[in-house]
Amino acid sequence: MFVGLVAGTSGTGAVLWIGVRPDRRRHGIARALLALAKAELVAEHARLVVAELPDDEDTASMMKLLAAAGFEREGTVPDLYRDGVPLTLWRWTPS
Repeated sequence: MFVGLVAGTSGTGAVLWIGVRPDRRRHGIARALLALAKAELVAEHARLVVAELPDDEDTASMMKLLAAAGFEREGTVPDLYRDGVPLTLWRWTPS
């Protein structure tokens, strides 16, 4: 898991990567790691948290996880990763 405040911003946090071994998936580990990431970023006074990832079948479960954790899809950059695969930007704002 890689998370932290984004350099050059005023309180923007980022979730850069969450990984779970294939034989450990579907046990709530990624959900727990994302909750920990959000808590750490709130403790660091993040005013918003972003996540960027490709919108393809390999990241479908991560996009579902982000949505379930209160992140909202903010926008896309078409064809960033390859033709037909946009970057998607997700945003969560602590309450």
